[in-house]
Amino acid sequence: MRPSLRSIARSHACEVSLDNLAVLPESATQYSPDVREHFANPRNVGRFEDQRDVISATAGSAEQGAKFWLSARIRDDRIESVRYRVFGCPHCIAASSLVSEQLIGATVEQLSDWSWRALADHLSVPPEKRGRLLILEDAIRALAKVWRAAP
Repeated sequence: MRPSLRSIARSHACEVSLDNLAVLPESATQYSPDVREHFANPRNVGRFEDQRDVISATAGSAEQGAKFWLSARIRDDRIESVRYRVFGCPHCIAASSLVSEQLIGATVEQLSDWSWRALADHLSVPPEKRGRLLILEDAIRALAKVWRAAP
């Protein structure tokens, strides 16, 4: 009997850190090549220590099936680099990794306007998982809010 997408996602929900990476099963062919690549080789995992040029925000919970912790280093009114931690399925992990690359160079206005839809299409996220990307959108917009409030 083949495992369902739901059982694979549940069994592989994890918090990504440098010391804790799950392995995507070979049978997980329902994931797009970009999801498999970013899940297997996540970029920018971690967090920045609190400093004057660093902003941080979170959104979600384990009960919601996804939680995102984002931190960004700001230089010259743009994001210089992004770090993240995530609890969630392979789609959440891949989305966080990809977003951590895409947000480099972004302004506070671009964070405020960021939408999950293009990312969902790019990663071929199924409709039943798209709500988790809304949580990522909440984290990104929370990051913008913190940035605006920073001295």
